[in-house]
Amino acid sequence: MKHAISSTISMQMIRIGNSRGVRIPKPLIEEAGLSDEVELRVRRGSIVILPATRPRAGWSEAAELLRQRNQDLLPDEPTPTEFDEKEWKCGPARDVRAVRSRDRALLSDRRPCGVRS
Repeated sequence: MKHAISSTISMQMIRIGNSRGVRIPKPLIEEAGLSDEVELRVRRGSIVILPATRPRAGWSEAAELLRQRNQDLLPDEPTPTEFDEKEWKCGPARDVRAVRSRDRALLSDRRPCGVRS
């Protein structure tokens, strides 16, 4: 059930150790979509409470969608390094420019000279 609270509510700050806190009424918490973890931001003399965001939330789903659409290729061709040209010679020759990210594991047998698995 959503509550529409549009008026200003005056609250008393309470002591919590050396800090201060405010008890937020349940209807406000529900309407704002807050959970146990929140973000606090200071803006122009105000404290703004926001639902906590997770870094990289949704990245896994976005990567899977790109894979399903065959759009998970590198945007540019890899730039060979001195290591690639001089030391990475013993493994089977493969063209890695067109290898899809999920297929890179197939290249695991490609290793520098003198390295045994």
